[in-house]
Amino acid sequence: MVTERFLPPELLSLVFAAVYNDSKDKAKSMMARTSYELVDTLLVCRRWKDIAYQTAELWTTVYVAHDPDASVRAQTYANRARGLEIDIIVTALKKFSSEN
Repeated sequence: MVTERFLPPELLSLVFAAVYNDSKDKAKSMMARTSYELVDTLLVCRRWKDIAYQTAELWTTVYVAHDPDASVRAQTYANRARGLEIDIIVTALKKFSSEN
């Protein structure tokens, strides 16, 4: 039996990117996606975390809200995207009224 420990990093990277992009496409229409969705993958084990950090495609969309860490998170994603274009999606925490 072959376990994920024996899969080459390049193959795991492709799997991560395929799963991430599939969920990204589905979530776009739902507007429910956050930058923290990678956490589950990063927490599995050190090897998965290292591979995910090196998979530039995983870091091409960053969702930010009005929080003090937004610019740091965006810069981290840009660094990990290693030259790929990134999308920065700014979300509001509450709806604004046109009466204000």
